[in-house]
Amino acid sequence: MNKRGAEIRVGITLLVALIVLVGGIMWGKGYKIKAERYPRVIHFSTISGLETGARVLVNGVNKGKVDDINLYPDHVEVRIQLDKDVILYNDAKIFIDSPELMGGKVISIFPGSSGIHASPEVPLKGSPAVGMTELMAMAGDMRDDVQDLLVNLNTTLISINETIGDPKVRENLQSSLKHLDQASQKLDRLIEESSPHIASAATVLDSTVRKAKSLITEHEQTAVQTLDNLSTVSVDLKEAIRDLKDITATVKSGEGTLGKLVYEETLYQRIDSTLVHVDSLIAKFQREGVQTKIHLFGK
Repeated sequence: MNKRGAEIRVGITLLVALIVLVGGIMWGKGYKIKAERYPRVIHFSTISGLETGARVLVNGVNKGKVDDINLYPDHVEVRIQLDKDVILYNDAKIFIDSPELMGGKVISIFPGSSGIHASPEVPLKGSPAVGMTELMAMAGDMRDDVQDLLVNLNTTLISINETIGDPKVRENLQSSLKHLDQASQKLDRLIEESSPHIASAATVLDSTVRKAKSLITEHEQTAVQTLDNLSTVSVDLKEAIRDLKDITATVKSGEGTLGKLVYEETLYQRIDSTLVHVDSLIAKFQREGVQTKIHLFGK
């Protein structure tokens, strides 16, 4: 009886341990017993070893699994199950990834941010993963490109060696370097000889600038006063012009002595007649002299 009870206890312990192990694995893999999910279809050109039951990661979070894989002549159709809280937009990015070095393939989804929901009737477009096969193919293509580059580089180096190895080219190059060295030496001598003159010119220029600043400072007040006087003269001139305009207007209106003299015909004729009589009287005085009948003593 005790032996049978011990066996039962051992069996129950093993069963509980198995349940805990399975539950831990399912929890670690992100499996949900009663998760509410909806199906989506994704088309790939190649799935690079993706298998049924693989995880579907949304922004790195486990949100579904691969339900079925169907092969067609021009693409691979992958049916997945996504959690209800995952919303896909029309700019969603989907590709096959390998998050773990020794792990299997998974589908990585970035839902997008356009705000326009992806149509559930239209299959999504996925990008294949870059696996070892693709990397080897890319390496093969790069190897051919590198070989071509090395051949071109070798040809270029041969041409350079042939050019430099030509005695005439070498002589011309040496001559050019010699002339360049001579020109550099002449330039150094010219700068050395011109340094005192440059320094003197800089000193004179500095002195001139100082004098100009001093002159401006000294005559600044005079210039300000001159501008003030010009402003006062301008105001007086404006007043004189305004008075002249008033006088002209008065003359044109015929008012005042000058206006009457200019515009009244009768006054003009009187003055003209008076001047004629005065002129006649002066002429008579000149001819006959001044005759007086003044008697000092009553005679």
